[in-house]
Amino acid sequence: NNYFNYNEKKTGHTLSTDVSYTLSEQIPLTILASYNFWGNDTLHSNYVELSYSLKKQPIKLFCGATFDKGWYGNGPGVVNTGIQFSRSIKITNEFDLPLDIQCIINPQKENIFIVALIHL
Repeated sequence: NNYFNYNEKKTGHTLSTDVSYTLSEQIPLTILASYNFWGNDTLHSNYVELSYSLKKQPIKLFCGATFDKGWYGNGPGVVNTGIQFSRSIKITNEFDLPLDIQCIINPQKENIFIVALIHL
């Protein structure tokens, strides 16, 4: 794989388009749709996700699915479920470091991931 290879048939890169919409603060349900349209995903995978942020807790639940065989799974179905915990770590009196920890499961591919996200 070459970072600077942008030949669509040989690249390791992918371009996708994502659209998301959150219903409201009162109903913190977010809908996300994604489509890989260029690059090394020759199947042009699609993905749809629903996520819900708990109102009084820094916790988000999410579940995603695909409509066809592709990057995310072997066929239509649920390919991403998980939970995210968020908090800020106080570094100084003026600076907090936002941190998210996710536990993600892809039931189709039988994968589990623990992900730490640091927001700068």
